[in-house]
Amino acid sequence: MANQHLFARGHDQVGSLAALHTLNPPLFRLYRMDLLTEWAGQVEVIADANLNGVQIGPPSVTVILPVVTPEELTQLRTSFFDGQALQADVTTQTLDKDLGVFLPFNGIMRWPLEKTWDRGAWRDVRLPVTDLQLISGFSSGFDILAFGV
Repeated sequence: MANQHLFARGHDQVGSLAALHTLNPPLFRLYRMDLLTEWAGQVEVIADANLNGVQIGPPSVTVILPVVTPEELTQLRTSFFDGQALQADVTTQTLDKDLGVFLPFNGIMRWPLEKTWDRGAWRDVRLPVTDLQLISGFSSGFDILAFGV
């Protein structure tokens, strides 16, 4: 659900997490009910001492926006990226599909470079958030009351 896929600028900003459609001004109306995401767990498989495949590396998530207006793309730029930067530190709450639960992570949001212009809007905009690091109760800035833990 879109209300569980949340974003905030900077790391350890759990208290500032917000859904895209609640940013000011309120855009992203198409995504009030749901956001499509692709979860990539550990990114590399290596063989351990028993020759079993072991996954290593930080997970990532890609938010897929089938239609994005020019105003929405500008809002992404001003809300999360400094000037023309191609990456930004963010805090995100997203579905960890390995565990089946929504969890808060620090990560790096990458500017969507591959997108197609069609009929007055950008199509198939893929917004990757890489190098996800789980924010635990021991991380700075984590408010356990915000998550009802």
